[in-house]
Amino acid sequence: MAKPKHRLTPAEIAKIVELWETKSIEEIAEELGVVPNTIRKMVETIRKVDPDKCPPKPRRNREDAVREALDLLAAA
Repeated sequence: MAKPKHRLTPAEIAKIVELWETKSIEEIAEELGVVPNTIRKMVETIRKVDPDKCPPKPRRNREDAVREALDLLAAA
């Protein structure tokens, strides 16, 4: 696991916003070398400043996972 950092740089914060739509919190944390909770806390702060940045991700349930799997099978 990555070592916790005390502060993220402005460039790292911009990277979080950039990657938010395509990567998970864990993937972003790994890429930046921080723990996932650092990303969660920073996302909370980003949303306070600009709610349009880092919007909440839709929650997936089992039915969503099954639909995606069946779509993959149908496409194969």
